[in-house]
Amino acid sequence: MNRTDPNAVKLAAATVLYEPAVEMLDDLVPPIAADGLRFFIFLNGPVSEAVEQRLDLMSNARILRSPTNIGLGAGLNAVVRAAESDGVSHLLLLDQDSSPQAGLCAALHERCERGSGRIAAIGPVLVPPPGEAFLPMRYARRKKAASGEAFSSEVGTGSREENATKQKLSEVDFLPTSGSLISLAAWREIGPFRDDYFIDGIDVEWGFRAWSRGYACVLAEDLAMVHRWGSADADHRPQILRQSDIRNYYYIRNAVNGLRLRHIPLRWKLHVTGRLAMQTLLLLAGRRGAASVRRLIGRAIADGWAGRLGPIPTMVLQPPA
Repeated sequence: MNRTDPNAVKLAAATVLYEPAVEMLDDLVPPIAADGLRFFIFLNGPVSEAVEQRLDLMSNARILRSPTNIGLGAGLNAVVRAAESDGVSHLLLLDQDSSPQAGLCAALHERCERGSGRIAAIGPVLVPPPGEAFLPMRYARRKKAASGEAFSSEVGTGSREENATKQKLSEVDFLPTSGSLISLAAWREIGPFRDDYFIDGIDVEWGFRAWSRGYACVLAEDLAMVHRWGSADADHRPQILRQSDIRNYYYIRNAVNGLRLRHIPLRWKLHVTGRLAMQTLLLLAGRRGAASVRRLIGRAIADGWAGRLGPIPTMVLQPPA
């Protein structure tokens, strides 16, 4: 069973902030403070004076800093290591544009304890804000348990209420970073997040790596959290057309790099290949086949396949001479 020694359980929350608006903290901070959780915050580059003043008012925060943007993966590893040094057993990861509700961390941990097997991460269903044109989140649910039964939602003994809760836990290939409650014991065995991916596909790679190490990623279907995925778009365009060219470079590059990783299954690689082909055509059509877009796509594919990772090369951002 996936039981944790009650005396060893210590919950906390963490986020990585990159040029946040101060209004984002108004949604992010109060629920964590209400739960009395320690909040590990990584400032990924400079922030505004208004944000600094808001952070100064937080008695439960531990602030970590980088003078420049070193990427989401490095920021996530920094808050995990800081939490680990503070004796935290389970860490709730949140994006800066998410709106968690009070009690989410404890509710996720309770469901994690009711599952059987080794759970690396458990998260709520992410939903867009009502009335706003953000895209809904799609989950890659697993059709059958992985070999070794890293997790099972099968109900053995227990009350009807306990069994009903168990049946709302679903296996997924990976969880979005935001809202995920990760086990630090699992993180130590699975390994850190890919900081060379910089910003995109980090959660996908880590989720598949967790399964390959005998750990599960689990979706708590009965819990929800408001999350703004991408950017709002009244025309309801696909995500690839909503993102900046820089973000599309990271997305395409890291997805292509994932095709070379042994722990990512063939079924997912085939899915990604087909999706990338469709998205690339949409991107070229949406930007009228601009030379700069073609160059960016070509460089992203080449860099991903060759394993040239890290921050986007400066030359990609500069127009050809």
